[in-house]
Amino acid sequence: MVIVKQRFQLFNTQYGETIHVVEMDINLIQPEAGIVNPDTLTLSPLKNGRVWTLIPIEADRITALQRLHKIYITIITEPIGSRPSRAISRIDSLFEAVGSLFNDVEYVVVENKIDMQNLISPSSGYKPNVVKHNILGDMLDEIAAELLNQPQSL
Repeated sequence: MVIVKQRFQLFNTQYGETIHVVEMDINLIQPEAGIVNPDTLTLSPLKNGRVWTLIPIEADRITALQRLHKIYITIITEPIGSRPSRAISRIDSLFEAVGSLFNDVEYVVVENKIDMQNLISPSSGYKPNVVKHNILGDMLDEIAAELLNQPQSL
C-alpha cells in the first residue's frame, strides 16, 4: 500500500500568517481523523482550531522550475540595455532561482490528531518531528525509484 503525502501551509487566519509548513498523510484530511473540516480545510474539530486552516502547497517543484525557466528566457531574449546594474540583477535572480532548487525546506510531519493539536497549541516539552526536502533531491529520488522498478532490457 502506498501512503500519499500532501504538503500544506498551516495558516493562522487571525494573524494572517503561515506558522508552519506541514507534511501529512492525505487520509488525515478525512472527517473520521478529526483534524480538519474537509470542505474548508479549517482545523475547527481541534481545540482552538477555528482560526487555523490548511492551505495546500501546489506543486512547489513545478512552480520553482517555471520560475527558473521564465528567468532564463528573459535573460536570453531581452536586451540588457545600457545599464550594467540590470545585467547584475538578472544574474542575481538566476542564481536565486537555481539556489531554490537546491535549498532544503523543513516540513513538520503530522502523523495524527495530537501532532496537529500540538502545532496550534503546543504542550510543554513538545518538539515536532521534521523532515527536509529539496526540489532536485526529491526529483532525483523519484527518477531513481522509477528506473529501479522498470524491467531491464538486454
